[in-house]
Amino acid sequence: MKKIKCLIIGDEIITPQLIQTYLEDAIKKEHLDIIFDFTLMNTGYPKKIKIYRDKGIKEAYGDEELIINAVKDVEILIVHNAPVTSDVIAAGEKLKVIGVTRGGPVNVDLEAATKRKIPVINAVGRNSDNVADYTVGLIIALVRNIVKGHVSLINGVWDWKLREYENAGFELHGKTLGIIGFGQIGKRVSLRMRKGFDMNILVYDPYVDENEIELFGGKKVDLETLLRNSDIITIHARLTPETTGLIGEKEIALMKKPVYLINTARSAIVDQKALYKALKERKITGAALDVFDEEPLSPDSPLLKLDNVIVTPHIAWISKEMPVRATKKVVEDIIRFLKGEKPKYLYNYTSSSE
Repeated sequence: MKKIKCLIIGDEIITPQLIQTYLEDAIKKEHLDIIFDFTLMNTGYPKKIKIYRDKGIKEAYGDEELIINAVKDVEILIVHNAPVTSDVIAAGEKLKVIGVTRGGPVNVDLEAATKRKIPVINAVGRNSDNVADYTVGLIIALVRNIVKGHVSLINGVWDWKLREYENAGFELHGKTLGIIGFGQIGKRVSLRMRKGFDMNILVYDPYVDENEIELFGGKKVDLETLLRNSDIITIHARLTPETTGLIGEKEIALMKKPVYLINTARSAIVDQKALYKALKERKITGAALDVFDEEPLSPDSPLLKLDNVIVTPHIAWISKEMPVRATKKVVEDIIRFLKGEKPKYLYNYTSSSE
């Protein structure tokens, strides 16, 4: 029976014990002649994400040195948000595969892993349904003044102005939703809003085929057409050099009036100064934001002084189901790898998006 050293690094969201349980169950189910020698680590969940830009990583948290010391004889490394830097990979001389229970393995130095021919497996689509649901909730809460009504009541005010025609929100039926980024999340938002609310769906994503967009109820358009014709715009693109600052002052000027903006993706896709100015001047009627340039959001943020903004603390991605879904996806691919099969979600050999 083959013995394999496996290091699992989790946190309070996806615990190492959860991953271990599913991996052990999968080995038994597949009747593989393997015994795991597990080492479990918990990074905890800090108040701030650490950036390892000098080591090929966009964002992560955890103590890199502790991981370097623990990875020496490890063949399988499974992490959630722990940093898998080039130094970690170099220290793991026996590493054969890296599993990441995230949609995008931004906490792994992919160049270093690929150079060593170490496959990096990720949990594609782990956030798809939960973020899509959350997006729908934000749209309704924003457009129909649900949060405004709640805040006024808990502050002892029955806001009669919310009943006035000028302040009333519009119904979603027959309106146009613009979706920027049509990966797993964008597709699910499209289905929910097209089938559930009979909205017209415009999609801007230069990398998705027109026929595929139509399958999910949308119409492929360029960015300008989307901005000029959408009543609500929701962002679901990944943050890349191409999408950084995609929506700025020029793009905001193209938007129809009234228009609402939803961002559950990454804040840097939208120029934050231009967004604040547009919200303050009511060029954008309202916005619902779950992501920010600096997290946690400062209590002094000017966004908090605006009455046409809903802000939430980057929680669109978390749900009761997500940790199990992410764990299952990675474990299933680890098993495929151990059986000599190609993993379904192999990030550093085939492109995949959440």
